[in-house]
Amino acid sequence: IGEAGSALDFHYKALAVRRKLKIGSAVSASYNNIGNVYLTTDQFDSALANFERSLEIKRELKDIPGQGIVLNNIGELMVKTGNLKEAESLFKQALAIRIATKDIVGEVSTRSNLGNLYLLNGDLLEAEEELRLIEHMAFSLGLLEQLKEIYELQVRLNQERGNLDKALSYSQRLLVIKDSLLNREKAEVLAEMQTRYESLKKEDRIALLEKEGLLQAVELERRQVWIQS
Repeated sequence: IGEAGSALDFHYKALAVRRKLKIGSAVSASYNNIGNVYLTTDQFDSALANFERSLEIKRELKDIPGQGIVLNNIGELMVKTGNLKEAESLFKQALAIRIATKDIVGEVSTRSNLGNLYLLNGDLLEAEEELRLIEHMAFSLGLLEQLKEIYELQVRLNQERGNLDKALSYSQRLLVIKDSLLNREKAEVLAEMQTRYESLKKEDRIALLEKEGLLQAVELERRQVWIQS
């Protein structure tokens, strides 16, 4: 809750600045960001209100790719609130946009959401078709986060079908992906730490040079005083 509160505070401040500057695309992005924070904390009414405002602005701006993003987000909200029929309609609208705009990563994300929806509805054949398609897409593009979601869905699908060997196989693949993500996260943290360390070293060096420069100036002034005397 604390992190969500900080995120909301940041996004609301950004929204105020963007509205003042009258940057429509940025204002729309802020409403979407705020909606996402509310969605993660299950504040569905607030999330929906912000998503709808974001979508309204994107339609005014004729921001087609942006509409695909928000429609997908509203679909995720509908799944969380149990409105599966409405969610399916929203996901299909988002998918059509993402295919048309050649947003492959977005297409994988929306198809993954559809796969989850079909599983919830018990439509195992449709779920299998979506997951088979996007598994190949995500693997070829190296989309680890998306592969993690896909493998989780494949485990569920094959468990429901009674294909326990296949479910186990996907569970093992899932562990590999999770390890890869963890290693990537560790590498990113180490890189960030190294950057901070180099920055601190640079700041320390600057401070030292400034200090040496000050000492040199004092020594020079002392010598001038001695010569004059």
